[in-house]
Amino acid sequence: MPEFSWGEFKVKVFSIEERGLEDLGFCAYLSKKNPLWLNGLVICACCDILDARTISRVFLKDKVVIMEQVCYSFKPKYERVIKIRDGEVVINVPLIKAYGVFKALGEQLIKGMKGQ
Repeated sequence: MPEFSWGEFKVKVFSIEERGLEDLGFCAYLSKKNPLWLNGLVICACCDILDARTISRVFLKDKVVIMEQVCYSFKPKYERVIKIRDGEVVINVPLIKAYGVFKALGEQLIKGMKGQ
């Protein structure tokens, strides 16, 4: 699923990877991203190579949403927080219900998993 349409925009995803929920939450915590939940699927998108100006320029000029890295995991029940415990360290990462392009991304991932 490298590309799909979202309204008048094209969404390009360069890499998609399944991760454990704790790994996804820890990465989101370190990168200051908010994972999003949709129908049992948790997704998080990061851009580590391209800078925000480049992504914004392509978005405005070419109507393309670029997502370098998308990670996903499964969490059947929605809760507002992903709690990560590792030894004596406890991290709480907010979990948001998916919206906008992230909702469309989640729907595309779910379709792909169902083979539609």
